[in-house]
Amino acid sequence: MNHVQIRFLEAFDILLFRGNRLFGEPGSFGESLMPPWPSQVAGALRSRLLVESKEDLNSFAAGRIRHRELGTPEEPGPFTLTLCSLARRFADGRTELLVPPPADVVIEAAKAEAVPAPNSSTGPRLNLAVNQLRPKIFDGAPPGWVCSYKLSSLPVLPQDKRSKPSPGWWFTESGWKKYLAGRRSWDPAQDLIPVASLWQSETRVGVGLSRETRAAAEGRLFSNRAVAFRKQEHGNLDGAHFDVGLLVAYTGAAPGSLKDGALLRLGGDNRAAVVNEVKEYKLPSVDYGRLCDARRCRMILASPGIFTEGWLPEGCRKDGSSIIFELHGVEARLVAAAVSRFQVVSGWDLARWLPKAACRAAAPGSVYWLEELKATSADLERLVRWGLWTQPEAPEPRRAEGFNRIWLAEWPEE
Repeated sequence: MNHVQIRFLEAFDILLFRGNRLFGEPGSFGESLMPPWPSQVAGALRSRLLVESKEDLNSFAAGRIRHRELGTPEEPGPFTLTLCSLARRFADGRTELLVPPPADVVIEAAKAEAVPAPNSSTGPRLNLAVNQLRPKIFDGAPPGWVCSYKLSSLPVLPQDKRSKPSPGWWFTESGWKKYLAGRRSWDPAQDLIPVASLWQSETRVGVGLSRETRAAAEGRLFSNRAVAFRKQEHGNLDGAHFDVGLLVAYTGAAPGSLKDGALLRLGGDNRAAVVNEVKEYKLPSVDYGRLCDARRCRMILASPGIFTEGWLPEGCRKDGSSIIFELHGVEARLVAAAVSRFQVVSGWDLARWLPKAACRAAAPGSVYWLEELKATSADLERLVRWGLWTQPEAPEPRRAEGFNRIWLAEWPEE
């Protein structure tokens, strides 16, 4: 039941991954999140597992039955979403993970060239450079300055010349493996891919419904921003043929419980998607032994982090002027952090037909630098498998939905 299973979710048409902003009033505009909250995907998978087990959905929603894998709506069982990211599947069946750049990565554009990029649909290729923040000891703010930064080192961006960041790029799997391994040499043509080659946004008009009649209400038109993933037949954009979808990994379910070809109701408006088995594929990971030998590493949020101390991960405690991280047998000193602006995570509880409580969360891609690392390879593997939860086996709904998941990466040499 602890075996990691991987699936590729392919949409039939557009998808709507709604956030927590209200819409539906006349003239309002609803945005789609990209990538979506893991809870939106976990809910679709849980619903499919219920259908496969032929359980009575109303009885499960009311908490009258306990599912072996899903538990109950209030107390989830062992099923846990451990990864939700984008991926592309080529014509030969090969699957490749795609990851947005973490908070310590700055992709810079030096100058435009006249030669089109082989994997870009955005015109001339840019001479891109991948630069990374580096922790530097912070001795305190100059007189008269005020700073709330609590850690000993401050992430800074080393630059010989000032340059502008170039947004709209993601790491391919080759680029992400280099990032995890702490390398500083990059091939933009192989390691980066433009967002324009992965999905497009489409605006769709919706009609507000009357609560009394459940019919269209006059004068209540609103707009939704939908996501249209790329398909192989769109290869005329840049000559490459692949499908873009969601790559999900989960544990706590019987092998083969989500069969190839199973249909999902995914995201807002219950848009259709199909489950595809991914065979002989292993998620990228770092060499945990190298991290133990180096006694330092980076910890990256793979999903939003819902922590009791705000931006500080679970397991952190103050020890004099230092902040100690201690969780699941891993002990280290937290010396620096690059945390993006917080998100507010909410959602809709289908079982109780109520909105979920809104939670402030550290944004995915936030990076934490750990020094004086004391752990074994097994400890680090367990930390990644359980995530940043003090009680990984506790029946916590947000745990089962895939929040507080992490990557571990090497700390690049100076």
